[in-house]
Amino acid sequence: MLHCLHLWSSCMKKSNNKILTIMINVVLGVNYTITANATDYVSITGSDVVLNNGDTVINNSTGTGTLTGIQATNSLTINGGATIVQNSGGPVIGIGLYNANTNNLGDGTAITVSGSNGLITGLALGSGTTNANQLEVNASTDAGYAKAIAVTGANTILNLGSNSVLNVSGDGTSIGYGIHAENGSFTQAGNVDINVTTVSGYGVYADSKAKVDLGTGSSIHTETKDGALNASGASTLVADHLTVTTTSKAGVNVQSGSTVNLGEGSNIAVTGAGTGIYTIGSYSAKSTFTADSLNVKVGTGEGISAGTYGTINIGAGSKAEGSGYNIVSAAGAGAQVNFKGTQQNRNTIINNGNNAGAQATSNGVVNLSNTDIYAQGGAGFGLWAASGTINGENTYINSESGNYAIQSVGSTAKVYLTGDTKIDAKSNTVGSAIAVGNSGLVDITGKTEINGNMYVENNGAIATDMSTGSVFTGMSMFGDNTGSINLKMTDSIWNMTYSSQVSNLNIVGSTVNFTKQNSSGLPEYETLTTDTLTGNGTFNMRTDIVGQQGDLLVVNGTANGNYKLNIANNGSSNTTGTETLTVVNTGTNNANFTLNNKIELGAYEYGLREVTGSPNDFELYASGASTGGGGTLTTTAQAASSFLNIGYLTNYIESQTLLQRLGDLRNNKAAGVKGDGFWIKSFGGKLSAFSGSSLDGFDMSYTGTQLGIDKRLDVTGGDLFVGAMAGFTRTNPNYKEGDGNGKNYIAGLYATYLLENGLYVDTVLKYNSMRNHFSVKDTAGATVRGTGKTQGISLSAELGKRFWLSDKTDGLYIEPQAQLTYGYQNGDTVNASNGLNVGLSHYESTLGRISGIVGYQIKGQNPINLYVKTGIVREMSGGASYRFNGGEKNNHSFRSSWFDNGIGANININKKHNIYAEADYSTGGKFDNAMLNLGYRYSF
Repeated sequence: MLHCLHLWSSCMKKSNNKILTIMINVVLGVNYTITANATDYVSITGSDVVLNNGDTVINNSTGTGTLTGIQATNSLTINGGATIVQNSGGPVIGIGLYNANTNNLGDGTAITVSGSNGLITGLALGSGTTNANQLEVNASTDAGYAKAIAVTGANTILNLGSNSVLNVSGDGTSIGYGIHAENGSFTQAGNVDINVTTVSGYGVYADSKAKVDLGTGSSIHTETKDGALNASGASTLVADHLTVTTTSKAGVNVQSGSTVNLGEGSNIAVTGAGTGIYTIGSYSAKSTFTADSLNVKVGTGEGISAGTYGTINIGAGSKAEGSGYNIVSAAGAGAQVNFKGTQQNRNTIINNGNNAGAQATSNGVVNLSNTDIYAQGGAGFGLWAASGTINGENTYINSESGNYAIQSVGSTAKVYLTGDTKIDAKSNTVGSAIAVGNSGLVDITGKTEINGNMYVENNGAIATDMSTGSVFTGMSMFGDNTGSINLKMTDSIWNMTYSSQVSNLNIVGSTVNFTKQNSSGLPEYETLTTDTLTGNGTFNMRTDIVGQQGDLLVVNGTANGNYKLNIANNGSSNTTGTETLTVVNTGTNNANFTLNNKIELGAYEYGLREVTGSPNDFELYASGASTGGGGTLTTTAQAASSFLNIGYLTNYIESQTLLQRLGDLRNNKAAGVKGDGFWIKSFGGKLSAFSGSSLDGFDMSYTGTQLGIDKRLDVTGGDLFVGAMAGFTRTNPNYKEGDGNGKNYIAGLYATYLLENGLYVDTVLKYNSMRNHFSVKDTAGATVRGTGKTQGISLSAELGKRFWLSDKTDGLYIEPQAQLTYGYQNGDTVNASNGLNVGLSHYESTLGRISGIVGYQIKGQNPINLYVKTGIVREMSGGASYRFNGGEKNNHSFRSSWFDNGIGANININKKHNIYAEADYSTGGKFDNAMLNLGYRYSF
């Protein structure tokens, strides 16, 4: 009995004078139960140890032996929270529990241990089950190991509850662990906060089939050489919404057949050169990491890396970002990274460094799905296959200037992209979108959008099977004479920005646009070269036929299929209609090449034909051209040049006779009218049946109004009328593929001398200002517009004499007439909206007319004059010319003769009102004209 009391007193000492009750029951040995009601102890060793809330176990020792704060061989129960502080110069254990029973560390217990040498452990568990909540462990060392919690043994279970805090620190050669679990033990926690700042070590280290469950909301922060979280030796670690921040060489390290599952919403941040996640295993012990909605950010190290027989599964809503090495990587046999988002919740990879957003090397495999990849460092890559395989589904790759979107190099380097693929390469360098070499492969299938260039060398291969709606904007080229680029495009578009080469081009309902321009926006002509051409589609090309240059399609081998060449119209081209230009070269042609529509180059239409003597090649030529050149004029050229016709004909219809302008003034005299007058007249008609000129192909309707006022002067032997007039005429020409309108304003003076003997002389001086406009469709269906403005003058003199066959002022009469009209119209340049400039010369017109009238005058209070007329009109000069784009002069002549016939009537009412009308029809020469005049004169 005394021996037992002595033993107890050596194991536990009071640190104050509180009452101590000791119950000792000895049954066949030294077995005892200790109930401690006092609060302050140095250390406790016993079978069943019970501490109350607020109790402390504090020992500051200078010895070098192992110091243990609490050791319970059967059980430990802490009611509430106790404080354990153990400091020593040697190894230290705050609480050591190796019993196979259940131990309870209460709620809010705090353990602080420190030492200068050996193993420093806050909580050491070797067996049984231990429960705790809001546990705080602080472990520090100067030179040895420091572990906040060490859990060993296959039957050891630790349940930390929630909100526990584990802090480990050390200097010198310290090695620290927040949780060190091994040998099949099981550790469970929730919202635990782990901080390790030692030279080496981990926040959580699971080994030898240990299982660690950190629950939801835990955090690990380490500043060590090693890492934040390690699982090795077929161990298992799980967590959800875990936060890892570290300056170590690894955020998460999974080795030797272990498994880590971080659930959803976890964050891993690594500063410095450390790796975010790393897995490595063996053929018989594969390692796996799994997480969804994961956020990984690293400094200059790798972001997510699978080594040999390591697998990483990253689910939807995840993001990986870094500025140094590869962001997602699989290297080695059996290495695989599955980085897969969903269409609704895509994944993101951001590469701010000079390596790859995703890399596969040494037979590693990276599988991407619904992932956006950004390469925005100095000289990095979006995807980089180096003797490994990258599979992408619904992938978007954005590479900023200086970076590359995809590179595949090595005999086993393969990149397969399916679904909706978008590659946006901002750099204009070769291979900015896809670069393949050393027998590598890039294979793209599905709806594809590529902005950037393709490049192959050293037996590399690019193959595309672009589905409906795909667009490729860029160039394709070889660095040497090896490798292949096979492009298949279905209902897709290739905007070719530079001359390109491919091995095989298969376009099905697709379009190839030749688009290169210089800095001024002018075309730089390109050549597309392919070994074979199959399918059906359209090539949109450009030409400078005058400069004998343009886009060119070259098929070195065989061309099969049906193709449209849609060559851009160019109205500004200074063509003559004699040029030819080759646009297609083939080795063996089994294809059908046709134009989408005739081409407008300058003023002429061009077609497509086989080159004479070289039936495998096709050239442009002026369609409709005869020997010596001069093809069919374009609708624009016809319309603009026809302004000559319109101006001439407008002046002609406005140069009217005295009867048409003023009516029969002698009919007024028969009524006894001898006063001044005001008059107004309207006219309208249609000109048609133009022929005998390259400017044919339109008809023209017109309407006009003229008005004037004059004063009658008594002169010897008759009456003299002098007056002023003004007028407006609107024309509406119709062209082959459009229409137009014209407006002509006139102002003039006239003098009419009526002699008593029936002779009359009528003179008119006029000025006109004319504006014409056209709107036509070109061969491509585009609207082309143009406007011209000219001014002119004319002088007309008409002479006639009336011979009465009965009474001098009544009955039947005849009247021969002659008229001479001189006109001058200045020139203009019509600048059409399609670039065609048509220079119109000035011209002079000398019209002579000889006519005869047979009429009948009915005398009375309201005299009526009825007549018919016929005559011939002759244009005696009328020479003009026009030029297209400042080229050769094309002569045009209005010289011709035509018959002019008409019927008219005049009636004078109440000596004040004179109403007159005349219908005319002209035919012969170059045109026909039907015209109706209706006028009114008021005498006062």
